[in-house]
Amino acid sequence: MRHIKELDGLRGLMSLWVVIGHSVSSLPRFSFDVPQSLYVSQAVDVFIILSGFVITLSLNKRYDIKGYAISRALRIYPLYLFVLTLSICIMPLLQSSLEIFGSGNSIPRRLEIITNYYSQQGKHILSHVFLLQGLIPNSILPDANLTLVPQAWSISLEAQFYVLAPFVVFAFSYRNTVGIIFGSVLCAALIAFSSGYSDGFIGLAIPEFSIGVLSYYILKSHYALNAKLCALFILSMLLSFIDDKSAFPFILWFAVILSALIFPLSKYNILSRILNSNPVQYLGKISYSVYLLHLIILFVMLRFFSQYKGFQLTYYVLPITVIALTVLASSVTYRFIELPFMNIAKKMSNKKSSFIASRGT
Repeated sequence: MRHIKELDGLRGLMSLWVVIGHSVSSLPRFSFDVPQSLYVSQAVDVFIILSGFVITLSLNKRYDIKGYAISRALRIYPLYLFVLTLSICIMPLLQSSLEIFGSGNSIPRRLEIITNYYSQQGKHILSHVFLLQGLIPNSILPDANLTLVPQAWSISLEAQFYVLAPFVVFAFSYRNTVGIIFGSVLCAALIAFSSGYSDGFIGLAIPEFSIGVLSYYILKSHYALNAKLCALFILSMLLSFIDDKSAFPFILWFAVILSALIFPLSKYNILSRILNSNPVQYLGKISYSVYLLHLIILFVMLRFFSQYKGFQLTYYVLPITVIALTVLASSVTYRFIELPFMNIAKKMSNKKSSFIASRGT
């Protein structure tokens, strides 16, 4: 299956949506007019679908569990640990920034989360270091998935999927009936036991991961393209109904796949042209940094803008400023943190491929 550049662009736009959503939800003027789900959650749902598709594609290209585990760890951990360490060090500054700004629908809740963090600081740090925050119910550790790096609940969620994905791919790739039945039962059990968990638990994201995984196998199948797209659309609508959430992430996913596969070169394909444009593709490249860094920058900027709370332009200048600074900072962290470790993972993979090839000759 060819690389679908539109998915890189989609990832970039979703990261931008998250930055704008968090910025807007910090401002009182918009806080009660726009549904909270439009701020962030629907963009994150698209991220989850993307992850399901991309990880399945990666494992089907090369089913090497050890290499896969190392590659995933080197991809997500270095930047995550950097942001986690930074968050721990400047938590007092972040707390005072929120207290000084004071308004905005999301800020009182954020201050409550910080209070919960300080009440059991050691446990929160340990859970975040090992990306276990999404697996801990609120009854055991309140707000475990939101304290230090609030948006990293989805990184914990992805880490859980990384563990399950090889078994899913093995079952599908080898048409292992027992494996598929076991996987289906496991998914049903995870959904059934999701009560008491927050969004970082994988049982609450089974429909999103499923559409990503199944999209790969539908598109890979030998059926006619029209039949594939029809099946994908029906599956998307069915899973959105089961998920009991907005159908928008599923519809957007289908629209992007349709745009990429049916009319990729048409001058009338506006969606594909936007997603393939250089700025959006660049956003896709640095999207992980954008996602992890933006809240730190936002909270610091709230402290600066607190002296202009009565100034109407604040409502427009704050999001624009946060976006600009986040993109700038993300370009730096991508260049000096993400890229070096990605290159290490690539070199390790190439060495292993060369070794296997030499053994075969």
